[in-house]
Amino acid sequence: MNLSIDNESAIYLIGLSVLAVCLIYLAVRIFRSGGIYRPLFVSLPLAMMSLVFFCGPLTEVRADEASTDDVAKDELGGLSVTLRVLPQASWGDEVKPLEADAVSQAILTIEQRLNSRGTEDLIIQQEGADRIMVQMPGTELAEVEAVRVLLESIAKLELRLVHEESRTLAPEVAADPQTNLIPGYKLYHYESTDRDGNAVTEDLLLRNRTVIDGSYITRAQALYGAYAGQIVVELNDEGGEILLATTKKAKPGQTRMAIVLDGKVLSAPSINGVFGSSFQISGMDSLEEAQALSAALMNPLKNPVTIEEVRWLPAK
Repeated sequence: MNLSIDNESAIYLIGLSVLAVCLIYLAVRIFRSGGIYRPLFVSLPLAMMSLVFFCGPLTEVRADEASTDDVAKDELGGLSVTLRVLPQASWGDEVKPLEADAVSQAILTIEQRLNSRGTEDLIIQQEGADRIMVQMPGTELAEVEAVRVLLESIAKLELRLVHEESRTLAPEVAADPQTNLIPGYKLYHYESTDRDGNAVTEDLLLRNRTVIDGSYITRAQALYGAYAGQIVVELNDEGGEILLATTKKAKPGQTRMAIVLDGKVLSAPSINGVFGSSFQISGMDSLEEAQALSAALMNPLKNPVTIEEVRWLPAK
């Protein structure tokens, strides 16, 4: 710890010393003349002398402690990620031009996602017309996958009903998608694992019209323990009413509803009962991935982004 006195501290001490001498002189004059304020003016110079000897060193100590904290932060390694903001794709795979505020909106969303994750001392800045540089001190290489999910997920959540005859019709559409079209439905591929851990791919016909989307979400929270890798989602009143009406019309054990995130089917369970404002999402491989996805769901991106480069920042 450094207790040396710099120029500013010297000026500070000289000023206090002059003030103390003046007060001592004033106290002596009053003490000799007597009066009811004699005790006050005797004790006041002593208090000022104490400030002279203690406040200066205390200021130096606090400054040194602050600088020590800054050095500790600088010595941390971390990740540096370069992102590129992509244009939106509209119906018919037509690509829209990148809007003027697309990069600034992406920066705000990414900052909110990382802050919800507890990432400190973030550096986020625009580079060029469509790129973003993100530096995350203290983030380990082992966290790259969770960071990728957090940054790249557009987080466009949709709940879509599965065609009642999907098991029969979907393979036919997959075999000849140009001819075997089902009006009002689109073909999706659902990748999952069976009870033995083997990879399984199922063709699904999902209704074009969504039941609800992410705009109704008020809360998304990753679950822990035995339920790690799952997320509980809560909806606002309007979304809860829509979901309640949908599940009431469903045929228990037969009607299926797919949970689609960014165009990928996460799960397609059967509706076995009536529910409304809350449901769970499964399909994540780890707690970290579920936490990243829950943060993304609360802060959806307007434009997709892709990671172009990930670099490890060594500790200084």
